[in-house]
Amino acid sequence: MSMDLSANSDREGEEEFECQHTWDVNAPCDDWQTLLASCTKCGEFQHPQATQTDVPTFTAAIYLGLKERESGQVRSVDEVRDELRRYCDSVGFCVSLTPTEFIYTDGSEPGVIVGLINYPRFPSSHDVLWQKALTIAAYLQYLCGQLRVSVVGPTLTTMLTAPSEEK
Repeated sequence: MSMDLSANSDREGEEEFECQHTWDVNAPCDDWQTLLASCTKCGEFQHPQATQTDVPTFTAAIYLGLKERESGQVRSVDEVRDELRRYCDSVGFCVSLTPTEFIYTDGSEPGVIVGLINYPRFPSSHDVLWQKALTIAAYLQYLCGQLRVSVVGPTLTTMLTAPSEEK
């Protein structure tokens, strides 16, 4: 069975044309050549067995150190992972977790970067995603005994500071 996919050129200054893509939807996709097949007329990449879903882009990253401010105890990535799982299970959400190291004047400490995106399967508004990022950051800041945590969004970086540090 084959499927025809049509695409119009939207390249500036080019004449609009109708491009006929023909894909064998029963062909196995077991190599890069098959997966990345493109049309020689319009250059469009498409996989015949995949669908595409687009949403407005949103990304946020939470930067959190793991060394407690009072005791100097280092929290583990596993503790953070467990708390993130609990949160995601309770509200139906998804985040990424990346271990990192913060290097600063006269020291360093292990940390994590918690990532959020606007996932096309379950899209949300930017405001909702930003509020979730701030909520997660504030909770992890408390859990890990941090003075500060940074949340980096598409156009704004917010630093949350523990009450004892605010002046």
